Amino acid sequence: MFRLLVLVHRYLGIAVGFIVALWFLSGLVMMYVQYPELDEREYLAGLPAIDTSDCCVANHDVLDQLHGVDELSVEMLAGQPVLHARFGHDPSLLVDLNNGSWYRSIDQETAMQQADAYFAAAGIGGEARFLTQLVRDQWTVAGDYDAHRPLYLLAADDNSGVQVYVSGLTGQVVLVTSGSERFWNWFGAVTHWIYPTALRRNAALWSQVVIWLSIAGLFLVSVGLYLGIRQFRFRAIGSKSPYRGLNLWHHYAGLIFGLVTLTWLFSGLVSMNPWGVFEGDGGIAERSRLAGRAISAAEVTGVVAALNDASLPAGTVRLASSIVDSTLAILAQDANGEVTRLDKQSLKAEPLPDAVWQRLPGLVLPETPVLEAGVIETEDDYYYSHHDEVRLPVYRIIFDDAGQTRYYFDVRTAALIEKFDRSRQRYRWFFLGLHRGDLSPLMRRRPLWDLILLPLMLGATLAAITGVWMGYRRLTRQD
Repeated sequence: MFRLLVLVHRYLGIAVGFIVALWFLSGLVMMYVQYPELDEREYLAGLPAIDTSDCCVANHDVLDQLHGVDELSVEMLAGQPVLHARFGHDPSLLVDLNNGSWYRSIDQETAMQQADAYFAAAGIGGEARFLTQLVRDQWTVAGDYDAHRPLYLLAADDNSGVQVYVSGLTGQVVLVTSGSERFWNWFGAVTHWIYPTALRRNAALWSQVVIWLSIAGLFLVSVGLYLGIRQFRFRAIGSKSPYRGLNLWHHYAGLIFGLVTLTWLFSGLVSMNPWGVFEGDGGIAERSRLAGRAISAAEVTGVVAALNDASLPAGTVRLASSIVDSTLAILAQDANGEVTRLDKQSLKAEPLPDAVWQRLPGLVLPETPVLEAGVIETEDDYYYSHHDEVRLPVYRIIFDDAGQTRYYFDVRTAALIEKFDRSRQRYRWFFLGLHRGDLSPLMRRRPLWDLILLPLMLGATLAAITGVWMGYRRLTRQD
């Protein structure tokens, strides 16, 4: 049996060890360079202020077709205000507010104007230079961009390497990447996630490939750890290891860092949510109950009509609908992410009623006792900053149900930010906790986090690389 395990470890290491080594090498890069994405703060920072000087036409023939819409927003598109209306997860419908008609299709010239506006607002030099129109590429392969395809890719004409992707359906900027991000991510996330476009575009196949490679890696390291301990344990007194040279380095590195390697491979497997074990529902039902209803055509018309005489808060770059407990309000957002809640008819400032917070638990989880509810000013074990930065304060509710489900709400709007049911709580500890070292506030502090993670990563990388080299020598009969 021992000889069989040696052979299994050797030849499985030749087949899978290279992938494990790449995971650790790319993990080192990912500690410092994240995969490109455009968060809300970056998006708002690139929007020009809304100009309603020539606005707005409330065309009933058009707006009546928006009855039952779930979301509304107003932004500038190529120098003029437009209304975005979304039904569920469908692509947004666009209304030109200057004339009240459906917005024309997003062409190359419109995309270039939108990119120019983004560059100017975000402080990026140069004018937009058209590169290509595409359906997907390495940085937009995920399903998050499906509602915006095809995409226009444009670059800042100042040699900075900044590129933007503009939606071919909504005209919105959906992603901004820098040259350094794109370069390092080939060695980071693209390698770590096994993320080439040709594979990732088939989400189901990609998921199964990563899951089974993770399981194979777990088996490889488990067998290796057992063999390493057995070889060390049964040597004669005074002998430290039966191996010499590179084999000695692999033996000791595997013994010292084998457990942490298993931990990272297991938590990486968890990140793929194998067979739905760690899948939460994302709070879809709660958001629906929190809103209570959709937006009527009369309300859409009222909001558009109110824009004619509105004096919006200074620096407003986006207006967005917000429905809480069946009450519609309009949120005015500026480039810094600050929000002013407005009355839907007058578009004057109207703070969120205090009564909302008393009704909130019953709206989210009816007939469920509350364990704790209130505003928190500091991060906790589930709502915290890591590579990103969470907004504080937030309103937190912890219910006294089987999983002690917890919810986090924006104190300015009562919008649901995060939900952690039992599945998501497990995911938080078994993936984020084990894989990223998010076990406590102390461990997340930098540079302490780096000082803890880097030696562990380097040690596990050493074990993997020496194993790969040993496998290569075996294949080329140099050992």
